[in-house]
Amino acid sequence: MDHPASARRRPTPRPTPGQGAAPLGRPVRLTFGPDLRLVVIALPGAALAGLVAVLGTDPVQRFFSIVVVLVLLALAVADLVFRPRLVVDADGLRVFGPFDRVALPWSAVASVRASTSQRYGLRTTVLEIDAGERLVVLDKRDLAADPWAVARAIGDFRGAR
Repeated sequence: MDHPASARRRPTPRPTPGQGAAPLGRPVRLTFGPDLRLVVIALPGAALAGLVAVLGTDPVQRFFSIVVVLVLLALAVADLVFRPRLVVDADGLRVFGPFDRVALPWSAVASVRASTSQRYGLRTTVLEIDAGERLVVLDKRDLAADPWAVARAIGDFRGAR
């Protein structure tokens, strides 16, 4: 499946601070993780929902406010603690998430590709890292970048080493 025109822009891989750059300006390491601006939005949202839960008099309203607080806090904490989600370096790929932590050497990585699917009118694009028995799937929220662009950047990085 071909990717949308908006995903055809190439990201400019930048070296991780303190890592420097390889010859010819090639990065030594690429990192991808959740956008911290979402944490800045989630925390005040959780505080507001917590205020509604404490001050509200309706039991149903209080219940749903507590659920909103828990979900927003869980998302914010996961984005802060499990960061970066994907690290690409000369040794291979490292994935660090709430449910999966794995270091994959390049020899174990069969393919890295982006995949777009549509179900119930909702279009979803993910990055798939195929390592034999293990399939790692990361979405745009996990990467804070378009999965098509990330797949290209990883392919360029892998080809340049």
